[in-house]
Amino acid sequence: MKILKQDLVSIIIRTHDSSKICLLEEAIISILGNLYRPIEIIIVAQSSNNNFISKINDIIAKYSNDLQLIQLITNPAIKDERSRNINLGIQKATGRYICFLDDDDIYYDNYISSLLIPLQTLESYAWSYGDVALASCDLTEYGKIIKKDISFPFKQPYFSLEQLFKENFITINSYLLDRQRIDESLLWFDEEFTVGEDYAFLLKLAIKYKPYYVDCVVSEYRIFENLSNSNIIMNEKLGIPNKDKIRDWNYALWRIERLKKSLWPNYSSGWFSLETRKFIFYKFPSLKIFLRYQLPRLNYILIKILSKLNIFRNKNR
Repeated sequence: MKILKQDLVSIIIRTHDSSKICLLEEAIISILGNLYRPIEIIIVAQSSNNNFISKINDIIAKYSNDLQLIQLITNPAIKDERSRNINLGIQKATGRYICFLDDDDIYYDNYISSLLIPLQTLESYAWSYGDVALASCDLTEYGKIIKKDISFPFKQPYFSLEQLFKENFITINSYLLDRQRIDESLLWFDEEFTVGEDYAFLLKLAIKYKPYYVDCVVSEYRIFENLSNSNIIMNEKLGIPNKDKIRDWNYALWRIERLKKSLWPNYSSGWFSLETRKFIFYKFPSLKIFLRYQLPRLNYILIKILSKLNIFRNKNR
């Protein structure tokens, strides 16, 4: 078993797109905006692009020091290995506390302190999470980020395991884990998932360990309208179709439903889970319109017809 540095917070960042190098630097700056030290940042870059790797090393040289050590792991795989990239970071991390950040998202300056204090003061909790802002952004050709809109669609008034099984409202950049209190076998992401890996991870974690909810916004989940996003529903809304991603999400959603059944045999979300229904309705928006507006009308007409038939039958008796 790895000996963990008791006060150290390890942050794992995944990156793979050289066009997002300015976003990666902003993600790092957002982490360093937190006053808590010591921290270590582990960047896992899935790339064999030497120029991209060189630019990351320049960023590391610019910001790394004894109290904020920044390290780089490279994964030259061509196929998307999102889960493996996180696992590589977890294997490298030496801190007792661990959290995650994608290269196009940011932490707020209260992230570490807000999530760490409950874990340090309450021994009954193994992880904590806070609220997340959803920001709709554009990235200009000069690397400037234009924030167009901000909302809070993930916010829930309290933690509910049943609600988490219905839909994922805890994003990967919103929680902090105490590795010393969590079964080591749970601290890995299923590498068969190319999407939805964070949701599968959370389901296995939450069924065993109830989190402490911190009622404040600690991070920002960003959707760039002129860049591709890993979330297929967001891409569809933005008009960025990707058949491979659609197949990946179909498979992931099927596997997640099977996982839910194995973790909680008596759980039922209806015919389809909320995540699956969201995917279907975004793929077939006319179906949602039909179910919401036309089906009740057809039901009303059918009742009227049956009522009239019943009256007609009674008159002929």
